[in-house]
Amino acid sequence: MRNIFLRGTKWSGRRVYVLYTASVSVVLISATLLFADTIRHSGGTIAGKVIQADAEKVVVDRGQNRQETIEPFRIEFILFDDEPSTLRTAKMAAMAGRYEEALTGLDRVQLPENADPKVRQEIDYLRALCRTRLAEASANPQAMKEAADLLANFVSQNPKHYRVWQAAESAANLLAALGQQQAAEQFLARLSEAPWPQVKLRAQLAAGRAALARKDLPQAEKLFEAVLAGAGDDERLQIAGSLGKVRVLAEQGRADEAVQLAQEAIKRLKAEEVALQGQAYNALGFAYQKAGKLKEAVLAYLHVDLLYSNVPAEHVEALENLVELFGKLGQRERAEEAAKILKERYGRTPQGS
Repeated sequence: MRNIFLRGTKWSGRRVYVLYTASVSVVLISATLLFADTIRHSGGTIAGKVIQADAEKVVVDRGQNRQETIEPFRIEFILFDDEPSTLRTAKMAAMAGRYEEALTGLDRVQLPENADPKVRQEIDYLRALCRTRLAEASANPQAMKEAADLLANFVSQNPKHYRVWQAAESAANLLAALGQQQAAEQFLARLSEAPWPQVKLRAQLAAGRAALARKDLPQAEKLFEAVLAGAGDDERLQIAGSLGKVRVLAEQGRADEAVQLAQEAIKRLKAEEVALQGQAYNALGFAYQKAGKLKEAVLAYLHVDLLYSNVPAEHVEALENLVELFGKLGQRERAEEAAKILKERYGRTPQGS
């Protein structure tokens, strides 16, 4: 190739030099990345060699006597250099949100009997993660139970794994959504052992929701207040704690305070926070219901139905309440329409029907 370019103009030599230098650079960069692990976490993506990855910390050797330590709960994905290419492909599909494709890819991973346990752990967690995301998207109780079982098995069998915190939190959330509060609290107790305030606060938030579900209002209020006190400048956590308190206030008969707090939270929310937006309008609808303002409650729940139907858990709650409220308001056709969506999309039957 070089000789061909040399036959050109007097600038061809310079062209060759530039092309050659660029080629060498590309090869060197590619080689550096090829033989490195890739770690994506909440603060960005780095490359290096993972020299420790457990429930306490993830340590990455970045070369030139540089090491970086990352809290495990902040890890999103690790692509290990020595893992099978089929596993890496499945991970990348999951990273892109293509969970069905990732599960199909996992089925293609073939491991020898003496395979590194680390690889099997990666497969087990990724399968549980994909099942969890698909279950959350469908809000199907059976799928949620199966995903929770996979997560529970992972936590039980891999108590020192760097993914144990995410697995425990996801299991607790799924079980709480299924109404299995006692089982959920076992995982919340595991989270409370974490050495990081952020994880403990998320555990307290989930525990507050569990206490609310079993109508233990004093305990729920205590936990939500603890979240608000410890959230600092974490606005998402502040708002989540406030929305929990909205429901406590409404249950306590302080509906006007609950409505005001919900409206304040909605004003603070960013448009892209769709999950929290759905939670906020459902909390507002709940507060209006407790205040006996049924038409206002309908408007709040319709907000979720129209704008946040892509958040399954919140959409299900809104639809269930719309069935009830439209029935009370004498709007039978609209109640039936909401019930139909609930049944066809989520396989749910309205409560009390």
